[in-house]
Amino acid sequence: SALQKVLGVIKGTVDMDLLHLVLPAILQVMQARHLGVSDVFNQYSRPSEDVAVRELVLDAQGLRRLCCEADLELSLSDCGKTIAVLNNQDDRWVHELSTHVLEAALRWQASQIGDATMVRQEAEQRCRKRLQLVTFGFNGIKWPEIFDHYGQDGRVNSCEFMSFIRHDLRIPATELLEADLQHAFSSIDSTNSGTISCIELTAWLGTTAQHRQEHAEEERAAVRIQRCF
Repeated sequence: SALQKVLGVIKGTVDMDLLHLVLPAILQVMQARHLGVSDVFNQYSRPSEDVAVRELVLDAQGLRRLCCEADLELSLSDCGKTIAVLNNQDDRWVHELSTHVLEAALRWQASQIGDATMVRQEAEQRCRKRLQLVTFGFNGIKWPEIFDHYGQDGRVNSCEFMSFIRHDLRIPATELLEADLQHAFSSIDSTNSGTISCIELTAWLGTTAQHRQEHAEEERAAVRIQRCF
């Protein structure tokens, strides 16, 4: 896995000093600006030079800009070296850092400093954003129907929760890890009952009347745009 790859590299590399500078700097920016890993890539990355790779990647220039926000001045050479180290000199990614590798590296860094709270909050944020997307999208998920299908008395346990995330919502482990989903479930299950209801989930997602109105307006605008073509 990406995490095992990063752990193996970090334990054996002579560039520990660079990693101990760069990873905390990235975490500092993310905490100060309330960013997730996906937000970092949206703001500091670029399309991959490899046409077969259909995702944004972080290069040395993007990493340098990110570190500068934490008042960490690094040369492009050092940023490139950091990316190569995290990718274990993998030819495909030696000059480009993927979302999964950076996420794994940051988790490792957070575990090193004992910041379990941040790891949990990051996981919850990833899940909340992804589930909001399917909830408020053009063909939004009808949560009551899913809960009625999977659960008993309108409630689902963690296994059922993960099952409908994977099968009904078709969100793969490459987007949300099992650990992410477990953190999210625990956050939703504030009473530690071992099950959650549709009402608890939508409250956790923040599906207020205002949000519904905003997304309804977005959907109507999308329909009008489609009719123009």
